[in-house]
Amino acid sequence: MKRISLAVRHCMTAGLILLCSAGLAFAEQFIFNVPVALYSLPANYTGGKVICKCMAVDRTTQGSTGNTKAGQGQYQVGGAEKDFGIGKGTFVGTVTVAFNAISGAHPADATDWSCSLMLYDNTTRRWLPADNAMAQTYNRAKPFRTSDRGYFK
Repeated sequence: MKRISLAVRHCMTAGLILLCSAGLAFAEQFIFNVPVALYSLPANYTGGKVICKCMAVDRTTQGSTGNTKAGQGQYQVGGAEKDFGIGKGTFVGTVTVAFNAISGAHPADATDWSCSLMLYDNTTRRWLPADNAMAQTYNRAKPFRTSDRGYFK
């Protein structure tokens, strides 16, 4: 039976630690699990996508001598989109949209988030806001929301 030298064991241990920490370094800073339920869509809608983004919004208001007003100083911290297929006019599931802050932005600065649903119309070969399809009578049986937004702080 061969014995593994102490130096080799240390190298293997260091390698495992590096691999584990590298996996942690690639973890997304923002993860949105978006429930999507689409029923009875026309056959021309063959795909969908959920678009999410995080923003930093300065909500501070300085006195009359300052020039900062509420709502100014808005910038995007990060964002991404995730596509999914629609079969036979139906898709029911959770779409996970995960992303990191863009270069130069700090995730802790994010104050607001928003997600919206788009549908791909194969006839026109264009992505359309889901409101266009969802407003039709064939999809009005249940309440729906095609976008949502909220605040982190």
